Amino acid sequence: MVYCIKHKLCFDDWKSLRLGENRWSDTFIRSVSAQDGLPPTDYALAIKKLVNLLVDQDGRGRPSASIWVSVQDDKGTWFAREIKKSLEGISQPCAVTMKNVLPQLVDFSFYPNTSVHPSPEPPRKADPIPEDMAEAELFCLRVLARLEQSFTAEIASLTNMSRPTARKALRGLTNRGLINHMTENEKYPVWQVRRKGLSLALRSWRVPPGASFRARSERNRHSEGRHRRVARLWPAWLRKAWPHAEIWAGWSEVTLGGYLRPDALAWGRLQDRETLFILEVERGNRSSTRLELKAQRKLNRALTYAREFSLYLVFAILGPNWVLNAEIGAFRDLPDDVALVLGDWKAFGELPAPSCGYARRL
Repeated sequence: MVYCIKHKLCFDDWKSLRLGENRWSDTFIRSVSAQDGLPPTDYALAIKKLVNLLVDQDGRGRPSASIWVSVQDDKGTWFAREIKKSLEGISQPCAVTMKNVLPQLVDFSFYPNTSVHPSPEPPRKADPIPEDMAEAELFCLRVLARLEQSFTAEIASLTNMSRPTARKALRGLTNRGLINHMTENEKYPVWQVRRKGLSLALRSWRVPPGASFRARSERNRHSEGRHRRVARLWPAWLRKAWPHAEIWAGWSEVTLGGYLRPDALAWGRLQDRETLFILEVERGNRSSTRLELKAQRKLNRALTYAREFSLYLVFAILGPNWVLNAEIGAFRDLPDDVALVLGDWKAFGELPAPSCGYARRL
């Protein structure tokens, strides 16, 4: 890990890339993954904080610096493309590439500063993540840093772990003093991240000490009860309902494109197509007419976003049966790049089979 002098900025690596004949860059590297607990738009905000502090006006930073974001996921392209889109307009040249792909000059957002000799390597520092921390523990800590307080099943859902594996990791984090076990109910334990644990999660995302990063939190922090639980269980719900689908990652309460705020989002593959699985949880606190209009508006926004990335869309609505009865008639003549499914929010893991261009409910 590279350590940058003034602001304690930590990057995963550094290279002086040869860009053109006898021209060398000063490139800081961030390795990111959809498994790190952050949706891509929020991950981009964390990277922006690094960029803003990397180049100082007083000359003690690295004014020649460029950024290389290496996305470690190799199953689909959406996560990398969303990060690249979200980083548009940053002050330093930035390249976003897929796993193990070395950036070329054309990959940078604009021409990086180069010199005729390789740049000097910056000082290095040990990674703040303890060497003996299991990968499952780090995954759970990052998810809990975003949720702040959660049940085992919800954390297991968002980390793509079994409940026993998540429970073991959470107990390990408790023994390290990074989280608290909030209840004595072993069947439904509640876990809460401690300040020490939050600090370690932020360092693992390379957010520098003292920098505010409110974007780490779920967007709708006021959701509660069944609404919040269903949203957090969405990835696990999909895995149980459709074992033939690949679910690579999932998040609750996210923002996409500045205009789309689904209750939950999962990314994966369905029927050999890269797919976004977008969930809306509807409690039914509106009239039937307003419910229909809201659902249509949400679907249109989700479809606009998915088409921007040429992705297949599964749009799901979970809620009480009377809400589903009120909304099913609002969806007719759907395009063939979207499947709409409706289900009972009490029936975990039950969804109708998706069908292109149709609305289906159990």
